[in-house]
Amino acid sequence: MRAFITRKIPKIAQEILKEKFTVDVNESNRPLTKEEAIVAVKKYDVIIFTVADSFPKEVLEESENLKILSGYCIGLNNIAVKTAEKRGIKVTNIPDLITEPTADLTLALLLTAARRIVSANEYVKAGKWGEWDPALFCGESLQNKTLGIIGMGRIGQAVAKRASAFGSNVIFTSRSEKQTPYTQVSLEKLLQTSDFITLHAPLTDETRGLIDLAKMEKMEQSPILVNMARGELVKTDDLVTALKKGYIRYAALDVTDPEPLPGNHPLCQLENCIIVPHIGGATLECRESMAQRAAENIIQNLPVA
Repeated sequence: MRAFITRKIPKIAQEILKEKFTVDVNESNRPLTKEEAIVAVKKYDVIIFTVADSFPKEVLEESENLKILSGYCIGLNNIAVKTAEKRGIKVTNIPDLITEPTADLTLALLLTAARRIVSANEYVKAGKWGEWDPALFCGESLQNKTLGIIGMGRIGQAVAKRASAFGSNVIFTSRSEKQTPYTQVSLEKLLQTSDFITLHAPLTDETRGLIDLAKMEKMEQSPILVNMARGELVKTDDLVTALKKGYIRYAALDVTDPEPLPGNHPLCQLENCIIVPHIGGATLECRESMAQRAAENIIQNLPVA
């Protein structure tokens, strides 16, 4: 049997798969083109894919011997899951491994924005630092502020725990009722009352474009907005407008739409916006565990001969 890994990931995945498969790796280390994805689903029995790879309906309908699509990721919005099911292709992901590092980065970005760290760093590197000044780069405390979390799954709850430790009052909105120590509110109330808002909802037809200009205009506290979920949850052009008009005082983004975001994009020109390149789970420990789990998911789900 043959296995394919769509990107260069930690070698533990290859080591595990080599016991049962001949393993090929995409040495170009870039997302597959549609044509390459079609070749892959025809050629291989199992595939490890990443968040950057797409296997839509028209690709999976070309599959021949493919048995398992194993995600080196949490989200499956880039996979035609129903088509896979119809063709007997098992689709797996790793929903729990990126929880802690993603929650860590959420707080890191929130603190970076609230404490004006990027601007302060640039100020020093530009040779502008003279004497100590008590008014220089005064930021905001997280203590006694309201953090609104949109999407209270594993990551949302991990963020809530961390924010509570900083003294924030945590509220949240979710598709279903959640039993947590935090207060569940309507989306409208969350938008109206939050000093900080973090996004952790999955990308679905209902959440695509969830945060648009009309909603940002309702954000009475002109909050800091942190998007750790998917770029498509926020309408990008509307976000640019909201940042310019002050509906949102600062945006901190781990994900964007489009992604990757070109350096000449209007968001990159705004002082009240910081962007990092989709690195929520990017710790050495997490990446190693992800590779191991993605390979183990294949072994555990192999059809019994």
